[in-house]
Amino acid sequence: MNLPVIAGIVFLLFSLYLMKQSLTSLALANASVLWPVVIGKILSVEVSKPQSTSNHRVLYVKYSYQVDGQEYIGSRDALYTLTGDEVLQLEQQFAESSEVEVFYDPQSPDSAVLITGPREDKKYSDLILAGVGVVVGIGLILAGNAGLIG
Repeated sequence: MNLPVIAGIVFLLFSLYLMKQSLTSLALANASVLWPVVIGKILSVEVSKPQSTSNHRVLYVKYSYQVDGQEYIGSRDALYTLTGDEVLQLEQQFAESSEVEVFYDPQSPDSAVLITGPREDKKYSDLILAGVGVVVGIGLILAGNAGLIG
């Protein structure tokens, strides 16, 4: 077995792993639209800008909520990565000590979000990227076996 074949196998396996993770995440995001909602309370909100030269911002939110008399603390805002503009908007919306709708997984009430569903504008982007990786991995394996590379 030559190096391109080995690299292709590794790339293919990694891409298949990413595809499985993408499918799992998409299924969870789609299911979250049907999750029950309770009123919770914002405990803290912080926005971080990791690099001064970047427009990227990260929202750190902590909230409490109750399900069937059991109190939970959540910190997940959405099931996808928020854009910088979304972070700034939510920072204004989620004032400390304010009430907020919390959507929780009925199968696992300790799992909750403030925004349900997948990101509509990039709903399948992770799956597409993983699919491209699968094609590249197979291409490397075939090209390596045929002696076209390596």
